[in-house]
Amino acid sequence: MKRIKGSEWVRIMSKRSQEENLEIFEKLADAIGFAHSKQILHLDIKPENVIVGAYGEVYVTDWGLAHNLSKKIPLRCGGTPDYMAPEMARKMFEKVGKQTDIYLLGAVLFRIVTGYPPHAGAETKDRKKAAYS
Repeated sequence: MKRIKGSEWVRIMSKRSQEENLEIFEKLADAIGFAHSKQILHLDIKPENVIVGAYGEVYVTDWGLAHNLSKKIPLRCGGTPDYMAPEMARKMFEKVGKQTDIYLLGAVLFRIVTGYPPHAGAETKDRKKAAYS
């Protein structure tokens, strides 16, 4: 496994301008687009899973929930309630696809614009309920 040097995006996000965060976001979206071209879903896209290097390089990490669409194997789904797509929260795994990752990218964009993730709640069950709706 490659050793990555950098900072979790979530730790430096508030110190960066919106323009800088959008540049990081664009690189993240390119990486997910590349994965999709290979029929791979990430399914847990969030600032905590992005490392930003000293020279602006962007690494997408934690591919533990990744799913290969070209293989007919059951989907293992989890995710982070703060960013979770509705089909994941509802456990409608047959509806999970590239659009799920796109939703997650939108949730990250929401965080860039507002400063907080889209699904709020004091407890995990509250955030999951918000993702469900």
